[in-house]
Amino acid sequence: MDTFLPGIKAILIGRKAMDTRIKVLGICAGNGVYLHSFKGRSIILGNIEPRATFHTKGEKQWYLNFPEAPILKTLNELQSDLIPDLIIGSPDCGDSSVFTLSIKKAFQDPSKNKSLNFFFEGVNKFQPRAFIMENLPNFANTFPKSQLKDVMPGYRIEYILLNMFDLGNSQINRKRLVIVGVKKGHKELRDILCSVFKVTIPKSSGELIAGLDDIEVTGHVREPLSDVISIHARKKLSLKEIRDTWK
Repeated sequence: MDTFLPGIKAILIGRKAMDTRIKVLGICAGNGVYLHSFKGRSIILGNIEPRATFHTKGEKQWYLNFPEAPILKTLNELQSDLIPDLIIGSPDCGDSSVFTLSIKKAFQDPSKNKSLNFFFEGVNKFQPRAFIMENLPNFANTFPKSQLKDVMPGYRIEYILLNMFDLGNSQINRKRLVIVGVKKGHKELRDILCSVFKVTIPKSSGELIAGLDDIEVTGHVREPLSDVISIHARKKLSLKEIRDTWK
């Protein structure tokens, strides 16, 4: 999301003093990966995350990364005077996944997904100037843009299919759908958000963190490897077991 920040700032703060920071709210933003690049440069209002998978004991992981922003479970918990400029999130993508296709022999209807409807409800409730949502490419087929426009009537919607390699990720074939919604009347913001910065040669992790201090390098702090979390289909594994599985 770093690629969107300069444009977002330029439009949302206009020509006012540069210390005016945009207010960003996560809805279904998991453990905060999507919000991390906004740290220190924006006001993070928090993350409203209804999925139990992303809530760890005492919310330890969240508060290690975002000590001043709350992680909530319902929309009504956010202070009424906190109005976001931008909402960002990643609701469940399982209905559009190859895994679902292999098990159920067909993609499923995402319109019935609880986290997806929660995200839409949140955007319609808080009415930010813009929102960004990430999902799998097949979402564009199972939930076409015309259908989303009916759900989000106050927004102009754009579906942008990206190869993550174009944004610097070393996984050449990792494709994702980025959905950008801009409140009607903000065409200039739409033009910037829908412009994609592409890199010529992706950098290694070592190159990306070179020169950063210890706090910036640490990024997301993980709990002890002995901690057990729930994953797909209610299966529980320790972080060590998950790490060993993915080696």
